[in-house]
Amino acid sequence: MFQSITPMRAFMAISVFATTCVPLYSQDEVEVIEVAPARPAQEVPSSGFKDATVLLGVRLVKDAKTQTEVLGRVLDMVFVNQTGQVTHFVVSSTGGRSTAIDASKLTWHETEKVFTSNLTTDEFQAMPMFDPSRLESLVPANMKKVDTTDASSKKDSDDADDEPEEKVQDEGAEDELKQDEDGKAKQKAKPLPILATLSTVMGYDIRTEDDAVVGRARKLILDLGQRRIAYIGIRVQNTVNYVPYSTAKPTWNDNRRVELRLEATREQIASTPQPSEENGLGIDDPQYRKCLDKYFAEAKSSK
Repeated sequence: MFQSITPMRAFMAISVFATTCVPLYSQDEVEVIEVAPARPAQEVPSSGFKDATVLLGVRLVKDAKTQTEVLGRVLDMVFVNQTGQVTHFVVSSTGGRSTAIDASKLTWHETEKVFTSNLTTDEFQAMPMFDPSRLESLVPANMKKVDTTDASSKKDSDDADDEPEEKVQDEGAEDELKQDEDGKAKQKAKPLPILATLSTVMGYDIRTEDDAVVGRARKLILDLGQRRIAYIGIRVQNTVNYVPYSTAKPTWNDNRRVELRLEATREQIASTPQPSEENGLGIDDPQYRKCLDKYFAEAKSSK
């Protein structure tokens, strides 16, 4: 009734069984090695804080990758005295011609160490030449002071016509009291220049709150994202101490030269926190910048 299985059929049955079932039985015995997904290459964050002098001489190009079309090189920068805001970059072309370009038209590329701009060569060449003696021509419209001299003079004149003669004489007497001992009228205080160049700011004398001169800026640290001077580097002995530019107030000195007067004492400047593992490793480290800002905020509030 039953047919015996031939050796050939038996061999085929065993082969099929081994092919289909052995993996099921040996699944617990074979070690399964999971391959972790490849990690993307870690990107080095580009620093938004740079020593301004390091940026001098860098190229202005059309494309940061190819850098084939070079418009010129950065020669200088124009700042707002009171705030440290960068308004213009002074760029020289290959022919030795320098032009002040609006700072918003330049973009810094940390990896390639170049500036780029959407300006065409023709647009760049059509810009007026930079004249450092006429910085007032570069003052942004929102910073220009409105001259109200004529309006105020007219108002004073109208008021004088309506007032009694005795009042006018009193005003004349007050004017005489404003004259100095030599009988010469005191000159009206000269307003501070709104703008200054990098070389000018580096040449400012720096005086502390206790009237001590601590020298001049050794470094000016730019916040490229905000396009402003963030910190002044002042050398005290062999150490560079960083001070927020917001604590520095430009003012005239006795020699009628602009200086930076800090809202801190010489002792506080000398005790400025230095880079360390606890507060950061340098001016580029956000933790260190927070440490500096906190230090000077506490120094100001302790007065």
